[in-house]
Amino acid sequence: MLTQLLLKSVHVKEATSEADREALYRMRYQISVKELGKDCLSGVDHDKSWIRNPEDDWPEAVQLYVEHHDEIVATFRLILGSSRIAEEPLIRRYGVEAFVPFDVTSFCFGHGSVARPDRRGSLSVAAMFVHAFHIARKAGVLFNCCSIQASLIPHYLSLGWRMYRPSYQLPDGGLRIPVVLVANDVTHLNEIDSPLSDVAADYPGDPASIATFERVAVNYQAINQKSLGQLDPGSVFGDLHETQMEIF
Repeated sequence: MLTQLLLKSVHVKEATSEADREALYRMRYQISVKELGKDCLSGVDHDKSWIRNPEDDWPEAVQLYVEHHDEIVATFRLILGSSRIAEEPLIRRYGVEAFVPFDVTSFCFGHGSVARPDRRGSLSVAAMFVHAFHIARKAGVLFNCCSIQASLIPHYLSLGWRMYRPSYQLPDGGLRIPVVLVANDVTHLNEIDSPLSDVAADYPGDPASIATFERVAVNYQAINQKSLGQLDPGSVFGDLHETQMEIF
């Protein structure tokens, strides 16, 4: 199985100490600020040379990372949904309320995915997503949300995420497109040969979650059904501009 090979070949770790977490904050800074020049991002601290956000200290946050020769090469932050954070701006932008009868406790939220240039699109990143998927499913998560740049749409669609909600603009982050992975939609994951399909099949499903997603994302069916091999990020970006922009 592909997922088993990923997990065996790449050792994904969870940052459990403050020293571990601070190393991840510095890695974010090195990539986002030093390499990409995004020095106005939320949480940037030039004195400490790191990027640290308030949600990094949430008890719902799980910090994942991959090392190669004792150097961090990729990191990812997973936030498990809870009633405590339901009204946080970071959570509200995902429109969880549209997924009734499910609430925020059926969701998780992925943020802070950063990888060194030679690791982007590699097994390191894929293995982190597989590991995060296991954590989320064990916690009973049915919907995995994140927000991405338009250029990343083909990559995320190939993994199983789909669009369902209008794009929004952040003061320091440009345009972002919310996407959601329906964790137990094994049929869809198998159809696109997602590396997450094997993991999804290991956990009990809830058909109601699939029907709920289809209702919420009804206006995005045409985009989501485009052939992954023919998907043009530019054309999708244009389609999304025809929807109402949301600013938080």
